[in-house]
Amino acid sequence: MELGYNAHREERGGDKVRKLVGYWRYDTEDEVNLVNQIYEVGKSPYQRIMESSLVPEEVREALKEHYNKFYLVELKRKLDELLTQLFGGKMKGKSFSGTEK
Repeated sequence: MELGYNAHREERGGDKVRKLVGYWRYDTEDEVNLVNQIYEVGKSPYQRIMESSLVPEEVREALKEHYNKFYLVELKRKLDELLTQLFGGKMKGKSFSGTEK
């Protein structure tokens, strides 16, 4: 049983898995295998590609660049949407970066 491998997985996004399975210590090989399976099921296609040794490094770097750009744009859109709901009409004509719309 490779408990170190499981710990590494938890370090890279396992916090979401921990919310599902709790914070108990899973010591048996069967328990560790089940937690690892739960982690695998929750991975996005992007995560699977980025972790694959079959995908060349230059492809992963290009995907990472595109993903980060998209993520930041989507994050900004979502934050603006939520802030608009929070503040309602108090910010008429302004974006939340302080500029005019």
